[in-house]
Amino acid sequence: MKKLNTLLILPLFLINFGVSAQDFWEQLPFPYEVSIMCIATNEQGGIFVGAGYDVDNGGVYRSINNGQTWELVLDMYSGAVLSIDINEQGTIYAGTNRGETPLFVSFNNGSGWEELILPTTDNVVKILCISTDTVYVSQWIEGGAFLLRSADSGATWDTIYTSDHVSEYVSDIAISSTGVIYISLDGFFFEMGGVYRSTDNGQTWECAGLFNYQVKALGFNNYDDLLIGVWAGFYDISGGLYVIYNGESVIHDLYYGPAVWDLVINSDDDIYFAIDGGYVMRTLDLGQTFEFVNQGLIGSGHMAIDNQDYVYNASAYGNNKVNRTIEPTVTSVTAFSGPEILKFESAQNPVTDKFWVRIIGPDDMHGTGNFIISDLAGRAFINGLFDFANKYFETDVSRLRPGMYILTVKIGNEYYSAKFIKP
Repeated sequence: MKKLNTLLILPLFLINFGVSAQDFWEQLPFPYEVSIMCIATNEQGGIFVGAGYDVDNGGVYRSINNGQTWELVLDMYSGAVLSIDINEQGTIYAGTNRGETPLFVSFNNGSGWEELILPTTDNVVKILCISTDTVYVSQWIEGGAFLLRSADSGATWDTIYTSDHVSEYVSDIAISSTGVIYISLDGFFFEMGGVYRSTDNGQTWECAGLFNYQVKALGFNNYDDLLIGVWAGFYDISGGLYVIYNGESVIHDLYYGPAVWDLVINSDDDIYFAIDGGYVMRTLDLGQTFEFVNQGLIGSGHMAIDNQDYVYNASAYGNNKVNRTIEPTVTSVTAFSGPEILKFESAQNPVTDKFWVRIIGPDDMHGTGNFIISDLAGRAFINGLFDFANKYFETDVSRLRPGMYILTVKIGNEYYSAKFIKP
């Protein structure tokens, strides 16, 4: 698709969350004294915290009202929920340290849970859901790392990766748009750790790099670059943020030094990563520059991002704090500089019910143009025509699910695009 260089303007109406203007984060009122192990969100706005026993019971805690109130929906008593992931249909998988049945599934937003049988009964430390029925599960077993995959929503399982390094486990899983599987390994002794990849659907594996490093987190951006968060090395005690660019095999150092807990990437490819000491850093330019974003933050560790590009940060080390960015981390449209032949202007972002656009251009414009509203995956939901003579058009977006969308306007053979948020 060709993009015409022009300018798109969507002024923002910001919501007052009752915090000071300089804060970047707000603390959600999570009332339980537990050790937080993980955090996840779904498309309906639910927030799910996996926790271990401290003063209160371990399990899955859920909020369905933006973190204002919480309830324990999977009670593990003195056990812990170590990992959570949610698939496209909203099915929730929770991995635990409960030896008899370490994996649970919920089909009703966490209100009820069923046990899933795995080949081994060891701790489930990481889960990755792909599409509606494929699930990857990492277990930490006595002999080393163990990675399972199910193509039928957990009814049957295949083992696709094992290691013979004791005290090593698969800490994260990521899959490229071309189907290359990457895993990160974390461990506690020399001669382990690193990033591994499989180009044949898990039949064979090769080390992609960072052997002898404790690798914590992986994530792909929209360019299919793999971002890598490293806690520390065994020979070099420093960690940092690394990348494998799409089409390359070498690992590049983006930000050397800090011990990285976790990372998330928003829809604009901004990278947020939690580092040891209770801090969060970000880069808005694919690793060219970095900055701290700690205003209002209490603790740091496990991260998540929702479909409106709010970033969540749940504290590690058991101090049971849940933070969320005060605003979505993507709040402006994509802007293209160049000759301003036309300018499109909308009065609202986020957009609730009616999305209206004003066309600013020459008075002698005639004919019709096309517009399409699609999601970030390219699926079109709304399309229509508009008349240039009216200098204005609007469309009803009230039935769109919450998330990030793209308005694309076609005039002749040229395209203009802008992002907006449906809360």
